[in-house]
Amino acid sequence: MTLQERLDIYDTYYRFATTKFSFNFDPRKVAIRNEALRTGNAELYSTFLQEHYPDRLTEEMERFELSRSQLKQLTGRQAADIFEQYGVNNLQADVTWTDPDCIFIPQVLSEDDLSYAVEEEEGYILWNIDPYWVEDRTVVWLDLSELEGREFEKE
Repeated sequence: MTLQERLDIYDTYYRFATTKFSFNFDPRKVAIRNEALRTGNAELYSTFLQEHYPDRLTEEMERFELSRSQLKQLTGRQAADIFEQYGVNNLQADVTWTDPDCIFIPQVLSEDDLSYAVEEEEGYILWNIDPYWVEDRTVVWLDLSELEGREFEKE
């Protein structure tokens, strides 16, 4: 799916012209960030931020670069090995988790945070799912930046 196709689908659901979004939950930002990370096109994301969120540009581009440096394309089995090593119990999906272009952020959450995270979701962005749901995928995109510096789980 192209970026424009994704944005058109999201616009039909979210109605960009009539809906105000917070920075973290802006579907356009999420979709453009996903595209920029996967393609290595930081300028695409930077241009969007300059136009829509100029006050967040510097901080967000630093976060983008960290994510880009920790972005891995793996098989589902390789991803499952990482989940096991780190004790990952949640994946946050940027775009729809069934989309092959989805980038997942593996997380280790407390039981309380996990029960809150997996409440019923709506829409196309920022779903939280069980890590086992991606083990059979041929390709999984992982942003490992939240695991950076974390110790492996001890058996």
